[in-house]
Amino acid sequence: MAMEIFRETEKYIVVDMGDLTDPNRKLIPDNMRWMRKSNSGTDLIQEVPSNVYAFLSFDHFRVELQKRDGIMYSHLKVR
Repeated sequence: MAMEIFRETEKYIVVDMGDLTDPNRKLIPDNMRWMRKSNSGTDLIQEVPSNVYAFLSFDHFRVELQKRDGIMYSHLKVR
């Protein structure tokens, strides 16, 4: 069965995490984890960094399945 996938971006939002009054901070979950570079590689941290911007993308996906024409079947009659 063939399918087509479409994606469109509704909007982009940039959140200034250093600004406690940024109205879009409510879009960032409280349990968000952040990645920080360290000497050993990358660390996941829970505290919100104050010198970063969060870039959010709101997208929609639509999948269309193409239907087959007709129904294929067979009938076997045993006596």
